[in-house]
Amino acid sequence: MSCLAWNCHGLGNLRTGKELVKIIQAKDPFVVFLAETLIDEARLDTVQRIIEFDHRWVVQREGKGGGLVLFWKSSVNLKIEGSHKYYIDAVIDKHTSDQWRFTGFYGEPETAKRSEAWNKLRLLNSDLGIPWLCVGDFNDITRQDEKLGGAWRSHNQMKLFQDVIDECSFMDLGFVGARVHRLHCNSLDHCPLLIVLAPLDISQRKKPFRFEEMWLSHPSCGETVQAARDSTVGSELRNEILEKIEKCGSDLLGWNHNVFGNVRELKTKIDVLMDREARMWAQRSRLLWASQGNKNTKYFHSQATKRFRKNQISGIRDGMDTWKTEPDEIAAVLTGYYQNLFTTSLLRIPAIVLANRLKSILSTIVTKHQLAFTKDGLISENILVAFETLHGLQKYNSDSLRFMALKLDMSKAYDQVEWIFLEEVIRRMGFNERWINLTMICVKTVTYSVLVNGEPRGLIHPSRGIRHGDPLSPFLFLLCTEGLNGLIKNAELNGDIHGFSLYRRGPKLTHLLFADDSLLFCRATVEECVNVLKILEAYERASGQKVNRDKTVLFFSRSTSDDIKSSIKQSLGVQEILHYEKYLGLPSLVGKGKKQASIILKKGCGESFKVGKVNYSLKLEGKS
Repeated sequence: MSCLAWNCHGLGNLRTGKELVKIIQAKDPFVVFLAETLIDEARLDTVQRIIEFDHRWVVQREGKGGGLVLFWKSSVNLKIEGSHKYYIDAVIDKHTSDQWRFTGFYGEPETAKRSEAWNKLRLLNSDLGIPWLCVGDFNDITRQDEKLGGAWRSHNQMKLFQDVIDECSFMDLGFVGARVHRLHCNSLDHCPLLIVLAPLDISQRKKPFRFEEMWLSHPSCGETVQAARDSTVGSELRNEILEKIEKCGSDLLGWNHNVFGNVRELKTKIDVLMDREARMWAQRSRLLWASQGNKNTKYFHSQATKRFRKNQISGIRDGMDTWKTEPDEIAAVLTGYYQNLFTTSLLRIPAIVLANRLKSILSTIVTKHQLAFTKDGLISENILVAFETLHGLQKYNSDSLRFMALKLDMSKAYDQVEWIFLEEVIRRMGFNERWINLTMICVKTVTYSVLVNGEPRGLIHPSRGIRHGDPLSPFLFLLCTEGLNGLIKNAELNGDIHGFSLYRRGPKLTHLLFADDSLLFCRATVEECVNVLKILEAYERASGQKVNRDKTVLFFSRSTSDDIKSSIKQSLGVQEILHYEKYLGLPSLVGKGKKQASIILKKGCGESFKVGKVNYSLKLEGKS
């Protein structure tokens, strides 16, 4: 089943009418929503007859503007719930297990009256409690980059739209995807949207072991874990650790079944007893009690169900750009990708012990240029130094010396670290061989499976990489970056590169490091550019990491000539910094447009505070 939505700007236009017929014949939608029809009932009769739809619901235009219409075929069980100049609201397959809601929406074109449309959308949100698809032309945007050209949209105006999206718990599905298609249109700048609907395939699958936090409330949980730890299994250290972890998981599953019990079954018994108690006190007090009890748990259950639906993978493109939909084919594509990437999964228990030991001495063994994950190391310090240095570069106007900044982006930084490089770096830094062996056991003794729709598939044996999210990984990665730090310091001592100083005779800054975010500073000459390339190539060969040149950018001091800029960009194969390029999540250059730059921060804060259930929303963008 598919739905079509389009702001057609008047069906009376001959070109628009022909294009609508052409689109419907090619895509064969079952439901069609049109905004700004600008025609009367007689003309709509003609359109309905030409496109061969059985039913329609019309909202008449007001004056010379507006007008909405919803067409649908007899094969669709659709019931209209209500309509207004801003919307047509309907339910499909009502009173069945598959019922869902469709709302065609048209936002108020006048900015001063737009809040009226948002209030109507809020009222719609209070009705029913079924899956909801809201599609149409909202005549507004939530971000400046959603429109091309024209004046900057008021932040307060965009915030009002974002607020109603948050209140309705909408999720913007965007323009392009497996189920959403932005169709080409020759007659207008408003493109039709085709939404392809597919049922959710919920198949039975084997679930991986998950430790339940609620088990900790039972006194015998710790005893079960301790018994597995004290058991004698295996002979070698690495085999013993793995087998004990596996035995612990197996024992906990048995303990959960035999001792802890099924929470859902216990809850059912408790509900029965609470219902009996409520009836007892209702009879004794002779008062009218509420017919509905506390239903908070239902909210958390609905959130878990929606999270499953969101994480469901119905199809994926492989390396040959072929669309795969079968579960085994999807699993093979994902497993093959991660097998090539050589990602790992570290042993967590010994990793935590080693991480805690390493954290206590980390600040004494890594360079002062590296502030990530070290004691008293704050991300704000790197941001302040970076901003001040880039600002100094922007104002630097010397004709004799020119400087540049290179913001590095490492492709899959954690996943491509070579184990032999990591081991040799740790050894060169003077760590005890016993500690090195334990660390490399955590890194090497692994297998990795890919969760495809919640089921573990494939078995990957990596040969490189350290995993994101593991307690030991950040510290090991910092030790790896000491290789890059050493290469840069040697180049500076040999006079191959020269750092930038914020003031005369001040300390020269050659680089700033914060985990995998790196900034390099040197003179803007072809010679120093070549030396920087040598440093990066040596680091890539040794560590296995690769510079992502598509995301790596350059910034030059003001006096750098265009010829030098062009030669350096060609040698490095990267682009000059774009407007509002970010470093550690914030724009590294603001300039005069402070208001626009602050939008990034406001948007980030807004995303962080989003709560509540998730519905689905589509925005049919156009001029507004």
